Amino acid sequence: LEHTLAAIAQSKKTGLPLLVELNGGIGDHIEALSLLLPWAKAQNYCLDLEMSAQRQQQIGPLLHQWDQIRCNTGREKGRTPIPVMALRAAVVGNAEPTYYCSWLQQKQTNKQSEQHLLCCWRAEGAGDRLSAHSRSVPWGLVRDFYLRLQRLKPQTQIVDITTWKDWEARDLRSMGVNILDPRQGTLSDLAQLCQISRVVTIDTALVHLCAAAGQRAHLLLCSLPDERWRELHRPEHHYGQCIQLWRSCQFGSWSSVLASLTASFTSEG
Repeated sequence: LEHTLAAIAQSKKTGLPLLVELNGGIGDHIEALSLLLPWAKAQNYCLDLEMSAQRQQQIGPLLHQWDQIRCNTGREKGRTPIPVMALRAAVVGNAEPTYYCSWLQQKQTNKQSEQHLLCCWRAEGAGDRLSAHSRSVPWGLVRDFYLRLQRLKPQTQIVDITTWKDWEARDLRSMGVNILDPRQGTLSDLAQLCQISRVVTIDTALVHLCAAAGQRAHLLLCSLPDERWRELHRPEHHYGQCIQLWRSCQFGSWSSVLASLTASFTSEG
């Protein structure tokens, strides 16, 4: 922390950019940017973001309107990056109020429609089997949820971006569900789809994308969620303003959550 504070002071004194190392999944990158980009703009800092080539390809196009931001895949000689978690600790501990805000500027298009539903029911867990299991809704429950929703609100158009097994995807397609592989497009494409759809997801990366764009979304949280949601989901942050949480009361059980979600949708007429 002392090293990070010293680097911030040096950057402020010299006007040189802060070199920040981002890591983790795509959602971790987007979440960090929702804190760091508004902070950098408010404090008039420039940031050099060091990330993998894959992440730069995914996120770089979203940052083209931020003149004070530059993406790097290779480390410059003689420069030691600040780990993103260290910078976040320094920013959050600052005496000045700091908020998670939207930063993703999108093309003007139709607003979110109640008749367009975008869903993701499984998370990869980045190789963590327990995390992947705790953030996965069984296919049978999803199928029943879609059937009830189609019966109660037949005009609903459903897009599902879950990585289903082939036979699961075929069955859902036979019901009229549009199965989409988001990896065939760009992150910008997915953000545009979120902009016109009501989003329901258990994969937090999609929620981070919605919060970054200031779009509303429904997030399914397991009974023992990541502790960061205690900080993120506060009313002064965009997460608290845009994201509605649906938390399971029992580990691995999602029946009551989906029942409540269905009742919420249908009560809106």
